[in-house]
Amino acid sequence: MEHGSQPPEPVMTLAQVDEALLGMRTDQARITENLLELEGTAGYRFLHGGELHGRTRQRWLEASEDLARLWQLFDVYQRLVDAAEARRGTQRRLGSAELRDLTHLLRGPSIELPWDTGGLADRSLLDPRRGHVTPSEALEHMVERYGRATAVVTSADAAWKVLHPRLRTVEDLHEEAVARATELGDAPDDLTDLSSQVDQLRDTVRTDPLSLLRADAPTDRTDDVAAAVDTTALDALRERLIEVRDRLDAAVATRDNAATALHTVRTAAEDVRRAARDANEQLAGIRARIAASALEPIPETHTTLEPQLERLGWLHTNGRWEELDRLLRETHLHITSLAGAVESAASANRARLHRRDELRGRMDAYRVKAARLGRAEEPRVHSAQEHAEKLLWEAPCDLPAAAEAVEQYQRALNERA
Repeated sequence: MEHGSQPPEPVMTLAQVDEALLGMRTDQARITENLLELEGTAGYRFLHGGELHGRTRQRWLEASEDLARLWQLFDVYQRLVDAAEARRGTQRRLGSAELRDLTHLLRGPSIELPWDTGGLADRSLLDPRRGHVTPSEALEHMVERYGRATAVVTSADAAWKVLHPRLRTVEDLHEEAVARATELGDAPDDLTDLSSQVDQLRDTVRTDPLSLLRADAPTDRTDDVAAAVDTTALDALRERLIEVRDRLDAAVATRDNAATALHTVRTAAEDVRRAARDANEQLAGIRARIAASALEPIPETHTTLEPQLERLGWLHTNGRWEELDRLLRETHLHITSLAGAVESAASANRARLHRRDELRGRMDAYRVKAARLGRAEEPRVHSAQEHAEKLLWEAPCDLPAAAEAVEQYQRALNERA
């Protein structure tokens, strides 16, 4: 700063000197308290003692330089206050020379900046290597550097508080999944991939947490910084690890209960095969009475179930527990679906037989009605009756045609009415 052209400060009174010294001592105490409090924060300890990379390392280097220069300037500031107090002494009165000196110390450019103001290429021959500032300007320098350094420390602290619990959860889930895989004797490929991701995110969270902070995140409020932390990768990794751990837990349970599980699925398979055999026997009887075009085929069970059952046995013998668990669940679902399909087809076929019997019953009722009305021998009614009875009582019965014939008989009987 260039002060050569500035007019001299008005000489201070003794009362003004005492007031200024009291204010500077108060500022000195506050600066000391705030700097020590900053260095006591978890964020400062994390940055000061940790191995840093990337964006966090760059911002901490800048903050460290600000703090170093702040302390340097603060040391000069304290020495000036000490010198001014010594010059003031305890006298009740001071001469004009002493007051002018104190005015220069307290209001003039009496503090030499403890660092070069610029490189050699930036200075002319007559420029000073170091600048001079007033005590109030020195305070402004310190406030500015403190603000920048605090923003970095606050950001790192807020990011760490958000990221660390999530990282701990991810690490715990990973340990559980690895323990299950070790117990099973084999790590699935996706767990190997997740292990690599855990290592990468652990390194990022511990050495460069600010890289997970949105670039335009505000730094004046901790809550705002915390809200700007990107936890997407950690959250997604947590969900995938939960999925893998649960899958491996199921595989461990399957290993421990494999014999029982295989017996259960084989029994269920035999039950559905027996149901299919019974349904086919029923179908053979129904097919003699109802035309095949109206019947439902019974689903094949042997060709679909036998390969799965053989595969289950092989997986059990070879200790492929995760695959065994997955195939057991698939086979259970398949058997359930197959049993439903067999029962549905068998019920539909029984319903076709019941439908034929129902139509025969309706014909009996219509014949009684026709006789009561004296219309049984009318050519149209009689012809419709014979046609319907022929279709209903022939074997196998063409059920759709018979149903239509019964409807025609009913219409013929009701025409005159």
